[in-house]
Amino acid sequence: MQGRLSLTLLLDHPPANLWEQVQLLTGVSANSDWGLDWGELPVLNFDGRLTVMVGDDGAVQRALDLLLTLMADHDGSLSTDFGVALTQTAGQLVLDGDPDVFWTPGLRELVAKRRHFTLATLNQSEPTSAPSDGGAFQPRLESMDHSIISHDLKETLCEFSPIAQPTAFVEEFQRRTGMRLDPEQMGADATGLLKYLQENTNYIDSWPPLSPALVIGGRPQLHNQPPWLYLMDHQHGGYHMAYRNLSGAVLRLQDHPRVSRFVLSGFEAMEEDPDWRTLRKHYPMLEDMTGTHDQDSFTPEQLDRLHQFIAQDLKLPRFKSGLEALVECEACDPWEWFAGWKMVGPCETYYTAEVHAQLRRLFGGELRVFFLWGNCD
Repeated sequence: MQGRLSLTLLLDHPPANLWEQVQLLTGVSANSDWGLDWGELPVLNFDGRLTVMVGDDGAVQRALDLLLTLMADHDGSLSTDFGVALTQTAGQLVLDGDPDVFWTPGLRELVAKRRHFTLATLNQSEPTSAPSDGGAFQPRLESMDHSIISHDLKETLCEFSPIAQPTAFVEEFQRRTGMRLDPEQMGADATGLLKYLQENTNYIDSWPPLSPALVIGGRPQLHNQPPWLYLMDHQHGGYHMAYRNLSGAVLRLQDHPRVSRFVLSGFEAMEEDPDWRTLRKHYPMLEDMTGTHDQDSFTPEQLDRLHQFIAQDLKLPRFKSGLEALVECEACDPWEWFAGWKMVGPCETYYTAEVHAQLRRLFGGELRVFFLWGNCD
């Protein structure tokens, strides 16, 4: 079982001494709602709803055993990140009949040792189609006021003065963001600098419905660039956040005629508040790349698996490296791969020879291809 899992018991009429039963069975402190740690986080309790967060298969078994004991003959349900796992009405226990989602043979055997149960479908089939934009996609030009760029700018201002220490200020800001400001354009405060950045870039965040998308570019470029060149900051990297600032041409997968709804829905299921049930049922190859806990890079096997998933519809350069929700492709000539692709931009914009030449002039030998999607956090 990949990642962290939550099991939630909800009783129709919870007994008044439910929490006392938890304390008796687990040994948690009598004056605390916290204390039982099975992998990731302890048990939480409120209003008759009891949730156990677990981090490995052994913890899942212990949590399930605890919750079945607490359920006893009370009507209610047990839910997981994959949906409703079981229900009980008038003492009749029903387990979800989809064995490849939550109920592994070992977990079913654990229940069978305690109680008689029947099987039934407790969750409706998950959709495998991505929502439509309802028309041509037009990116919103976002304000930088609450962006990570604004945060990095304020942190840099706390350390260096752009007037008294212009060189140190520029170098520190570039270290944080990858963006090199012109010292001659420096203002004295964050407001003036943000205004300068806003006026000289097409800034958008890379949140859906923009993603999943390809970015052909690299380090942030400033100073009145073409209308199809966007500056983005992208959050990725699991529970310990990482951020990457990129400039480039943006090609949404959804705008390509060969990309199927099945592939798009896989990335939709990985995004904020991941749909774990859909991932496990339809996209098991993506499950361990979702909700990562640290800034560990994807393994070569994970990168190959992600590449093979997309290759059902599209040929892309091989993936070189990446963290959750953002990967970098191996060095390639983007024109050989993406000539004629539709791009994000004003009106109908395509990856033409002119666009490619402009990108070559802007990024030179550092021109790269990135693939990103919406981070789950």
